[in-house]
Amino acid sequence: MIAGNRARAARVALAVAGMLAATAAGAADYRIGPAPAWVKPVPFDSAAHPQADAANVAYGARYDLIDDQVRLSANSRARFHHVVSEAITDKGIDDLSHREIEVDPSWESITISQLDVIRDGKRVSRLHDAQVKVLQRERDLESRVYDGRKSVMLDLPDIRVGDIVEFAYTRSGMNPVFQGHHAGDFDMQWQVPVAHVHRRLSTATSLDLRVARLTGAAAPQVAQADGFDERTWDAHDVPALRVEDAVPGNFNPYPWVEWSDFGSWGDVARWAEQLYPVPVRLSPALQAAVDGIARQSPDGDARIVAVLRLVQQQVRYLGVEIGAGTHAPSAPDVVYARRWGDCKEKALLMVTMLHALGIAASPALVHTDRRDDIERDLPNAGSFDHVITRVRFDGADYWLDPTRSPQQGTLAHVSQPDYARALVLDGRSTALAAMPANTGAAHSRDVQISVDSRAGFDQPVKVDVRTTYRGFSADMVRDDLGEGERAEQQRRYLNFYAGSYRGIAVAAPFEVADDTRANQVVVTEHYTVKDFWPKDDKGARQAWFHVPEIDNELKAPDEPIRTMPLSLHGPQSLREQVRVRLPQAWPDRHAEASVIDGAFKLSKSVRVRGDVLTADYALEIDKDAVPAAAVATYAADVGKAEGLLGDSLSTAHADAFSWAHAGRLVERTLVDIAALLGLVMLVRWLAIRWRARRARAAAATVPPAHVPVDAANDSEQPLAA
Repeated sequence: MIAGNRARAARVALAVAGMLAATAAGAADYRIGPAPAWVKPVPFDSAAHPQADAANVAYGARYDLIDDQVRLSANSRARFHHVVSEAITDKGIDDLSHREIEVDPSWESITISQLDVIRDGKRVSRLHDAQVKVLQRERDLESRVYDGRKSVMLDLPDIRVGDIVEFAYTRSGMNPVFQGHHAGDFDMQWQVPVAHVHRRLSTATSLDLRVARLTGAAAPQVAQADGFDERTWDAHDVPALRVEDAVPGNFNPYPWVEWSDFGSWGDVARWAEQLYPVPVRLSPALQAAVDGIARQSPDGDARIVAVLRLVQQQVRYLGVEIGAGTHAPSAPDVVYARRWGDCKEKALLMVTMLHALGIAASPALVHTDRRDDIERDLPNAGSFDHVITRVRFDGADYWLDPTRSPQQGTLAHVSQPDYARALVLDGRSTALAAMPANTGAAHSRDVQISVDSRAGFDQPVKVDVRTTYRGFSADMVRDDLGEGERAEQQRRYLNFYAGSYRGIAVAAPFEVADDTRANQVVVTEHYTVKDFWPKDDKGARQAWFHVPEIDNELKAPDEPIRTMPLSLHGPQSLREQVRVRLPQAWPDRHAEASVIDGAFKLSKSVRVRGDVLTADYALEIDKDAVPAAAVATYAADVGKAEGLLGDSLSTAHADAFSWAHAGRLVERTLVDIAALLGLVMLVRWLAIRWRARRARAAAATVPPAHVPVDAANDSEQPLAA
C-alpha cells in the first residue's frame, strides 16, 4: 500500500481493536496428525552443530536443521516444514518456547505432526502438553488491511538452556484465485548459521514447471519417482550472511530458489486480466459521478485529474483481503457505493471511470520495494505487492496512484510514482513495462532564508524562512499540513531551529500558500533570535551559520567498508539561499566551491556586497543507491562536502573579512561561508518519516535476521497491502 497519513490509519486501528480477539482453538483451524506419506524423513543428529563459535549464535538459539518439502500436482499443493533448534541462552528459551503458524482458514489447512523436546539425550513428545490458542491478529491493521488470517500459537512450558526442540507441521491448500497455477520459493541462507538446510521440491511430471536458482543458489539433485520430478538441495554448515546497514529495498543478497508454471509475463497478464473486468454498464450512482466530471471538466487532461482526485479523496483506503480477495478486486459499482477499497479496487474503479469518459487506462501491477529487481523473477503472480493505473492520453503515458492522499496540480504537474517496472493489464502486454525514472525535479525543495541584523550586533535579528515544495515534496507537506494541528507543527519547527540558535522565538505564526494547479506549496516562517552575534573570548562579534537540511542529507555511511550497495534518499533536489542584511558593510568578495560525486553534487556561491551577504547552496542527489565499489569514494566526497559547511562570520578583522571555521579564526581573501540554518522542521521530519517507510520496506524485502519457524506461503501472499 502507498496510503495516506499513518496517523489516521492508527486511529482507525484503535477503533477496530476489538477485532483482535483470541478464539478457542478448534479443529477448523488446525489438527494434530502424522506427516503426509510423501514426506521423506530427514535424520537429525543432535551432536551436529554449525561450524560457528558461540559468538555467531543469534537470538540465543542455534538452528540445527531447517527442512522444507513441497509437493505439487494439479490443483494440489502441500508444504511440510520441519525445524530443529537449540536454546543456548535465556533468550533462546523465549524463542523455543513459542511456536506460531499463520493460516488463511478460507482455503488452507494446518496439520501439526511433531513437537518434541530433547533434554540430556532423551526425547519427549510435548505435542499434547503445549498450550494452543488461535488468534485473529490482523497484522496489517494499522495499514487498514484485514486479511482474515489466523495465528495458531503454541506455547511450551518448562524449556531450559540446552534443550532441543523439534517441530513439524504441514500446510495444505491452494488459494482459488490462482486458478490452479503454482509458484513459490525456497530461501537457502539467513543471517544466522544453520547446521543442515534441506529443501525438496516434488512436482507431478505432468506439470509444466520452471525452476530458477538466484543469487548463486546451488543446483539440486534431480530424480524421478512414481510420476513425480524430485529436486533436492542439501547444504551443511551454512554460514550466516549479515545484511549491511542501509541497503536498498530492492537488494537481496541471499541465495534462493523459485518455481512457477507461468510461461511468460504475458501469461501472468492474461491470468490477472480475468480478475479486472471493466463493466460496460455502470450503476446509476457511478454513472452520475462520471457524468458530473464530464460536465465540469471539458478537457481530457482535466477529466483524468478529476477522476484521480475523486478516487483518492472519496474512496478511503481499506482492504479486506480474504481468500480470493488477496488478488481479485470487488466490482467498481460496489467499491464506489461503499466508498472504500484497497489498491486493486481503487485502481479498477479509476480505470472504469476513465473508460466511461473515453480515456484509455489500465491497471498496472508493481512492486513498491523490489522495483526493477522483479525482472530477475520467473514470471509469476507473486512478484507484485501493489496496483496503480496507467493512463494513455495525447500520445503519452501517465502512471497514477489512486491510493495516495489527494494530489493537486494539472496532469502535467501531478507527481507520478517510480516503481521501475510494471505489468500492464491492457490485453496486449507480453513483458514488464519500464516506468520512467524520477529525477530530482520530482522531489524538490527551495529554501530562501532572510536574516535582518541591521539593528546592530547587540540586537535581536529577524529570520524569515520561505520554503517551496514541488512535486512529491508538495504532496507530502500538503498531506501533513492537512492534519490541521498547526500549533503542534509550529512547536516542532521552533524546536528544530532551537538546536542551532539559542534565544529563538516565534515572531508570527507560519503561513501556507498552496498553488494547486502547479502542485506547489509555500510555507513561510517568522522568527526572532536573540544574541545572534555573541562575543568570542577576544571580544569580537561572531555569527555561526548552519545548514542542517543539507547536512542531514549528506551523512557518511556508518559502514563505509562494505560489500553491499548503500541506499540514498534520492533522486531529489534541494536549494537554499541565505540573504543576510549585516550590521555593517564589509569589503566586496565572491567565492564558489563544489563537490561532485557519482551520486550527488553540492555547489555553493557566496557573495558580499556592502552590508548584504548572499549564499546560494544547491544539492542534487541523482541516485537512490551507491554501488558497493563506490561507497568509499562516496564517503570521502561526503567528507569534503561537510568541509564546506558550518562556517562563521567574525568582526575580528572586518577590513579583511575574516571567517572562523571549525572554531579557528582564519584570515581569508575569499569568502568561505556555509548557508544559514536552512529548512523547516517539517522537511526534516518528513525526510525522517520517508526514510522510516523505506527502512520498513527494505526490512520486509530482505529475508529476516531470524530464521522463521513458520513455512513460507509461496505465492499465496497478498498482492497488495
